[in-house]
Amino acid sequence: MQAAEARALGALAGSAIAGTAARTAELHAAILARTPARRTGVGAVHDAIARPVYAAVRGISAGVATAAGAGAAAVCRPDAPAFGDSRAGAVALGAVCGLYGDRVEREHAALAPAMAVRAAGRAVATEPAALAAAFPGAAPRLAVFVHGLCETEAAWRLFAPPEGPATYGERLERDLGHTPVYLRYNTGLAVDENARRLTALLEALVGAWPVEVEELVLVGHSLGGLVVVHACHAADRDGAAWRRVLRHVVCLASPHHGAPLAKGAHVAAAALTRVPETRPFARVLELRSAATRDLRHGGVEEVPFVDGVGYYALSATVTRDAAHPLGRVVGDLLVRSASAAGQGREVPFALGHGHHAGGLTHFHVLNDPAVYRRVRDWLAPAG
Repeated sequence: MQAAEARALGALAGSAIAGTAARTAELHAAILARTPARRTGVGAVHDAIARPVYAAVRGISAGVATAAGAGAAAVCRPDAPAFGDSRAGAVALGAVCGLYGDRVEREHAALAPAMAVRAAGRAVATEPAALAAAFPGAAPRLAVFVHGLCETEAAWRLFAPPEGPATYGERLERDLGHTPVYLRYNTGLAVDENARRLTALLEALVGAWPVEVEELVLVGHSLGGLVVVHACHAADRDGAAWRRVLRHVVCLASPHHGAPLAKGAHVAAAALTRVPETRPFARVLELRSAATRDLRHGGVEEVPFVDGVGYYALSATVTRDAAHPLGRVVGDLLVRSASAAGQGREVPFALGHGHHAGGLTHFHVLNDPAVYRRVRDWLAPAG
């Protein structure tokens, strides 16, 4: 772990502890306000004791956590690997940034992952020498994979088969000759912000790729699909060079019309603010990231597709039949099939560019043989 990350982890832990203490004090006060003691001298005595105690708990706990982070920073070796480069660290930071990523970037920037190409567990600079070293077999056809909320590039290896290629990217390289490129980014930022960063990264990647790029394919899972669609629109609007080699966009279980959990969190936060006893819980929900807020509607706004580019949508349900009542209600457990397919509002997926995968959850679409065959057929020259 690097020194800056250690200090940021301590500060983040201190902030979380102080916030929990503050919410507990608020809940305590709201409950007391409902009792007869609030209107007697007992209430005043209680306040005189409770307020300094809670303040001390907040201050001491936060101070201890921050000091622990500073102490860890002091003993970190200069050449120590980054926390986010370890498997456990990447999972932890991915989850935290998905839930609170914009706040993490503002207040604990050392823990917020910059959008970057990843290879062999490390970030790769989008410079010719670095890319040539990381991708010695670089081909003129690129497939760039953009993960979803709370995930990292390791998500593409979930449910990998015990033998053979582990990811869709490795299979595409074998079957169609695409070089797979995996990204990591702060999934808690707003969709438009991550789309802007993706546009800039792809401009640098295509410009510095070891061989001239002839075809670019973008594959996004869940939130990643929304980021990809918005990035393509921005590239087309701004005249980015990589737009000229863009051929296909594949969205896997992406909530084009929003996700139920994100909508539920918004409704719950509004409802909980109405009662003093539940208001502390509303404040916790209100801290949720910009990305989770965007997922109420599937992004800030619907954007037009780029002319001449094939867009494809894969939806899934836990039931084999998409029309099954349970499948229609719960979808793949996180995204409903109609939202992933872009049905109900104007999302112009062409006829034949959509597919339903039955019997899969939201995360099983990351690594499923039947899903891969569909993606491969979409991307094949004769597809």
